Amino acid sequence: MNRSTKGFTLIELMIVIVIIGIISMVALPSFQKSMMKGKRSDAKSSLMDGASRMEQFYLDNKTYTTNLTSIGLGTTSQEGHYALSVTAATTACPITSCYEIVATAQGGQTDDTGCTQLTYNSIGVKAPSSCW
Repeated sequence: MNRSTKGFTLIELMIVIVIIGIISMVALPSFQKSMMKGKRSDAKSSLMDGASRMEQFYLDNKTYTTNLTSIGLGTTSQEGHYALSVTAATTACPITSCYEIVATAQGGQTDDTGCTQLTYNSIGVKAPSSCW
């Protein structure tokens, strides 16, 4: 008998499903990691914008400020992935001379291991350096 077969067998279909499952197990974590790294640019741009606004505020007032609204910056980053705050850089350096802007991860960005809090200060130190 000469039978013409059309379509797929169940075994062939199961092999394709297994291959797709293996590929997605490898690709999905890598994709998520690159998405988190990409969203870090939201914090970086907000910190740099805040730093330039702080310097302008210092030129106008001869002091820095801990009030983000006084420099025209909100309490969240531009895309909303990070909460922003500003403090004096250290106890030895008051807000009149030094500042530190902090971006703290919110929402899904809190899974970005080691990079949930990015900082930038008045002398240009970016921390943690591995996240910049």
